Amino acid sequence: MRRWVGLVCALALSLLGTARAENYTLLGLDEAKNLVGTADLIVVGGAGERSIVPGVPDWLAGQVTLRVDKTLKGTAPATVTVRYPKWLDDGLTKTLHPEGRQLFFLQRGQGGYAFVEGMDGIRAADDADQYQKIADTFPVTVTLAGLPPVFNFGTAQPVTVKIANKGKDPVQLLFVALEGYYYGTRLDKRMSFKTDQAPDTIARPTIEPGGEITATVTVACNVPDAWQVFSPDTYLQTVAAVRGAVLVNTLAKKADGKLDAIFAPRYYAASAWTRVTAGFPPPPDDK
Repeated sequence: MRRWVGLVCALALSLLGTARAENYTLLGLDEAKNLVGTADLIVVGGAGERSIVPGVPDWLAGQVTLRVDKTLKGTAPATVTVRYPKWLDDGLTKTLHPEGRQLFFLQRGQGGYAFVEGMDGIRAADDADQYQKIADTFPVTVTLAGLPPVFNFGTAQPVTVKIANKGKDPVQLLFVALEGYYYGTRLDKRMSFKTDQAPDTIARPTIEPGGEITATVTVACNVPDAWQVFSPDTYLQTVAAVRGAVLVNTLAKKADGKLDAIFAPRYYAASAWTRVTAGFPPPPDDK
């Protein structure tokens, strides 16, 4: 069981940032709920001018300004700046339609916002009503309930996440993860964590309608590649942002009244971002 869960979760986590829609079917993911559950901001609007930003890593070098006409999820200003990998610029030429309105799924990250799942986070404006209903009735809310004061590189530390079910059907919790990014663009694009699931999470607990559970996982933040040149006794620390992400499925009833856990589509849901400090732990206090 543990190996199977680890395999599914490793594959599913690889979806974050891959922009490969075929993986949705491969992993049994509910595409629409996955987009809504992982987006910090969903807006209808128009794409403005694109540009290439000099002097930054390639994964942040593309930039486009979006005009916001309507917000489906989150709170948005009149315009939103989106950064994207430089290598997507040619593809976005065909995907973005500056002359019309489109639907955008956005996620917080370095430099502002990024498209959720790359170009998969750009949809037709005609789909807005469908996604608005999903956002309004989204069954799962995730809250970061407990974080260490500092994420010490290489040190296993507990993180507590609350998962509530606001829907009409039971929800099964499959996996809990921690995502993060560094504000400094000279560091890695994302924070890297080693996560050990708690036994109660591996058991795939069911959350009944109106119910809530608390799950604690142990995470160790890996040293970013950009800081491999520094030794731990430099005690360097930096600012970052983290959020909790859970993989769940909705357990609809079969004709015989039993819950269907095998063919229930999975999807991710994420908490709001929390600003944290990460780095090498300081020396012990002098006695």
